[in-house]
This record gives sequence, structure tokens and C-alpha cells, in this order.
Amino acid sequence: MSNFSFHMASKEMLSDMLRLCRRAALAPGSHWNEEYPNEDILRWDINHCALYQILGSDDQLIGLISIGQIGELDMLPWPDLSSSAAE
Repeated sequence: MSNFSFHMASKEMLSDMLRLCRRAALAPGSHWNEEYPNEDILRWDINHCALYQILGSDDQLIGLISIGQIGELDMLPWPDLSSSAAE
């Protein structure tokens, strides 16, 4: 069984997070590409305390999650817009 933990992302890890995003963009079925997400998007999420790093048991970066009420999906016709969206 593998353990992992969530930690608020920091600008100091920006280059590592961007590399992870580029690798994730290569996964089959990914909606990400070389332009999305980019450094500006990651910085915006960090500045709004909405980006978290997922670290493995060896403290290696294995994932990211953006979660928060930042209005990113307000245009969708979901019944409860006050819900936090996560990607």
C-alpha cells in the first residue's frame, strides 16, 4: 500500500510542478497539452491558495490538485455553484 499526502503548493516548486503537468499531458486521453496548464495558471492557483501538491511516501511529487471556490467553473449549469470544483 502506498501512502501519500497533500501539501499546499509553493512557488519554489513551480518548475517541478510544470514538469509534472507536461508529463501528464502525454497520458492517453489527457486534455492537457504544451500550453495548458502553464506557469501563469499554476501561479494564479498558488496565489489563490487553491493548488496542492500530492507527495508520495518518499516526498516525491506525484500529483497536483486544484481545489477552491475560485469561480473557474461558474459558467457551467450545475445546480449548486457554491460547491468547490476539483480537477
